[in-house]
Amino acid sequence: MKPTIYFEAVPEDADAFAQNVRRSIAAIHELGIRQGDVIALMLHNEPVVLELTLAARQLGIYWCVINWN
Repeated sequence: MKPTIYFEAVPEDADAFAQNVRRSIAAIHELGIRQGDVIALMLHNEPVVLELTLAARQLGIYWCVINWN
């Protein structure tokens, strides 16, 4: 059984989550952000936060979470 992420009682398949992380990696790379750079994340508490932090980690990018409130 593959792990699944649940957000607000809605499951997200592990394969779909991994695909979103890969898309995030591509998007960050297209922006010209490179290893050692820092990005700020101002998002609501939802799975995209995990996707972007994992993408940044894989690229060697630092991130700073900013509360949207």
